[in-house]
Amino acid sequence: MAKIIKLVWGVLPFIFVSLCVVLVTMFERITGDTLRILFRNLLILLWVISFGVVLFWGQLRFNAFRQKAEEEKANRIMLGALSILLNVLSALVMGCLILGGVIFAILSHKTEYVTVRNNIKLVACVDYFSGVTVNYYQYKNPFFYGKRLGFEHYAADTGDPLAEPLGYPPLEWRFWDSDGNILDSGSNEVTWGEEIDEKEMQEIQKKIILQEKAEIRELNAAVMDYQGDELVFSFSIDDFIDSFNGYYWADYESRYLLPSSMWISFVYESSIHSKYASNYLYFTPDETVWSFPTVSVFTPSDESYVQEIMLNFDDHSYTESMYHLYERTCFYTIKVLFPSFDDAEIVELYTKLNELAYQNVFPNEQGYSSDSIPAALFYKDGIGLYPYFAIGESVHLCVIPVTDQTISAFEAKGTTIYEIPYG
Repeated sequence: MAKIIKLVWGVLPFIFVSLCVVLVTMFERITGDTLRILFRNLLILLWVISFGVVLFWGQLRFNAFRQKAEEEKANRIMLGALSILLNVLSALVMGCLILGGVIFAILSHKTEYVTVRNNIKLVACVDYFSGVTVNYYQYKNPFFYGKRLGFEHYAADTGDPLAEPLGYPPLEWRFWDSDGNILDSGSNEVTWGEEIDEKEMQEIQKKIILQEKAEIRELNAAVMDYQGDELVFSFSIDDFIDSFNGYYWADYESRYLLPSSMWISFVYESSIHSKYASNYLYFTPDETVWSFPTVSVFTPSDESYVQEIMLNFDDHSYTESMYHLYERTCFYTIKVLFPSFDDAEIVELYTKLNELAYQNVFPNEQGYSSDSIPAALFYKDGIGLYPYFAIGESVHLCVIPVTDQTISAFEAKGTTIYEIPYG
């Protein structure tokens, strides 16, 4: 056996890889599954390498034969010419195989992502052959994917639409289950070839994001001492957004807050409750309507935690609809922080806070700042809430992390302290 292997070792890798190709092809034909891109390209590479081993082994065998013939002084000229011809042919064949394999791999390559759509685990393949199309296939395992269960068409110049967390908005999409039943389909009413300006693209993108289902996610609102004397919540701004949207979706089947990367942001040397460099980010449903209530978040410079959440309503342009929207942001913010409270308790809490804001309007020279002393502070489990309203400013409902020392410091300045009785 060892003698046979030593004699034909050069063809064994080629036989083995070829057998794997045959088995994979048979498996695909029987099951309807498809080998995933990485393993397909790896198989092609191994087949090319194994064929190169065959050529190398053949040359060694021929050289051994030629050396033996030269020792016997037979047909030296013919063998020399044949050796040159075989070397040229081997190099030509190997070069064609390598070049052909590379071209095939490039032309057939599709970037893959594992994702979930409509509660189905899928493999997304990005195809640039005609415009930009993402085809979605049923996820089987790390090696194979199954039948096609959806697609998304994008504008031709969007690049890889799934490379970034937010991606680009599709022009058309359709998803179905394994039985062919349509689960989701739609169009952004943009025809192929029609130019889309950047602002229009952003609006389409926002619309699609707000339509994406959000799951309820409860936060752990623990209080941390971040930089020696800077209190923060243990969750990030994106954690807050995800939790807010989860509760909001359960009631309205829509998200309300966009991802933090799409909020308006500023960098400050310090913030209301921190002497360190901080980020100030705020969200409004429509930047062109200045009377919309806003949701603001202060974070440390790395945005890993939250220093303060601030809800704002511009009372100077009061309308009932805008105030109801402001109350809605109050409701879901408190719901995120106190998920055990029932709806009536949440409404009672933010109503009391907002009443205190209107009952204690500060002069404009006492605008909201690090020196502000609110009229009242409500607290529970390390979470503090207080109202603040100064002439010329918006009504603020502020949420901050608190400790016993924080509460005592507010009380010493004249703030009335209330422990929240719910939950």
